Amino acid sequence: MGTLEVSKNEIKEYQKLKIISEMVLLKEHIKLFEQKYECNFKEFEVCIKQAAEDFERWNDYLEWKAYQLAHIAGAEGFIADDLDTLNFVNRLRAMDEREY
Repeated sequence: MGTLEVSKNEIKEYQKLKIISEMVLLKEHIKLFEQKYECNFKEFEVCIKQAAEDFERWNDYLEWKAYQLAHIAGAEGFIADDLDTLNFVNRLRAMDEREY
């Protein structure tokens, strides 16, 4: 069986595409809430904290907040991605060297 070779750049590109696809999905969820409530998250957050208790709106707030935080974390993932990819490639090389 042949050895599969994967370059550092291919791994980085795969990781970036994975993050981008996750961010697109998160952004779509965020858009749905923006359309439903006709405002952005910050505006909705102010309203929800000032309004009387409404469990549906509160649940939407918690879900929307989670999507917002995940979207921000995804963007930050691009920064950390280069370091993680380099560590991953180095671990693969170390494993490969031990086999021979």
